[in-house]
Amino acid sequence: MPSSISWIDFADENRNKMMDVVKLFRERDTVDELGVGTARDAFSNYFFPGTSTIQTRAKYMLFIPWVYKKLENNKTTHPKTAERARRYEEKLIAALKKSEDRAGIIGRRTGRGLQRLPNEIYWAGLGEWGIRKLPGSRAEYHRSLTNRYYETREQYREQGSRAKENWHLGLPSAPDDFLEKATLKLNFEQATYLKERITETQKGTLLYYLVDYGYQEGEDIFWQLELIADLPEKLQENIRHSRNFARVIHGAYLLYNFLLARNR
Repeated sequence: MPSSISWIDFADENRNKMMDVVKLFRERDTVDELGVGTARDAFSNYFFPGTSTIQTRAKYMLFIPWVYKKLENNKTTHPKTAERARRYEEKLIAALKKSEDRAGIIGRRTGRGLQRLPNEIYWAGLGEWGIRKLPGSRAEYHRSLTNRYYETREQYREQGSRAKENWHLGLPSAPDDFLEKATLKLNFEQATYLKERITETQKGTLLYYLVDYGYQEGEDIFWQLELIADLPEKLQENIRHSRNFARVIHGAYLLYNFLLARNR
């Protein structure tokens, strides 16, 4: 009898974790061979909330809300929402591939066969940065749209008020043709907006100070940045912990891969 696994999809976070587990069975190399992923992720979420290593470009923090606002404006209802969103994001991929700046395009090679769409990768970060106002998973959001259209009509009729917004009111407007002609480069308005979202919602984190202070080109390891000396003591202490953790575990990784290569 073949083995199988299943899970209840309560939230995107749970689904993403299970997708990562499933992908392990398709990998030819090991991903978290020493079991330190939990500690690594804890450091990541503490220093850089709303981000992950599979996020490629900040412009997606705008593209995803623009796609969904387009669906809302077109009164797209469940269950068509997910399908229509995928179609829009596939058009976005095609538009980005025509631009000069192609570095970091999600789905540049796989195209329509893409397993994880940008909306899945950036959904949690959009909520963390306060760009997405509606709590919950993408599936919950999709199901809520039909009720939202009805409630909006009722509220206009009875109270003359607007339904609760799903997206931050300060979100820059999307270009009319962003699904046909797009670029990953941020203009001044867009960059300023994202900076304001981070500085307003992530006070005290390393991400906050990096955005406020400005990134220093050429430094790939954050504990080597000059601004570290000016950070609050608690943050400096945790940066030291993360540096020590990275140095300690580095030797274990080297030894593990050496033993693996020798056994092969």
